[in-house]
Amino acid sequence: MKNSKRLWIVLLAFVLLGCVTSLGFAQDEAQIQQKFEAFEKGWLKKLNEQGKYGEASMRVEPGAGGGALYAARYDVIKERASRSIERTNQPATPYIGVMRYEIWSCSAFGKTPEEAKAGKFECELQSHVREIFRYNGKEWVY
Repeated sequence: MKNSKRLWIVLLAFVLLGCVTSLGFAQDEAQIQQKFEAFEKGWLKKLNEQGKYGEASMRVEPGAGGGALYAARYDVIKERASRSIERTNQPATPYIGVMRYEIWSCSAFGKTPEEAKAGKFECELQSHVREIFRYNGKEWVY
């Protein structure tokens, strides 16, 4: 009888240990997910501010019809609510993160370059982008 009680206590201890360990992994993964969301916001901000995207990269070109109109154009990145992380079996890269976003092309027209730049911009979807990043155990890496 004493042996069966000990057996039950040992089994219960293993079950509780397994639950606590699983909970620890879930919390770790939730923290890694939060880090990836913050990383994504920073990455998209960096692309829009320092890359070839955003109003700062606007270009003005003569339009169709022999240049009677001017077209002001720029591309912008828009965040999509689509990101995911996946566990790997690699100790150096325990997770990878997949980020999806859209590139929109915005344009306005005018009789002069200045009028085109000040015009009402209309944007249309140009492309969908998927980027994959790795987590090195401490942070997400570009």
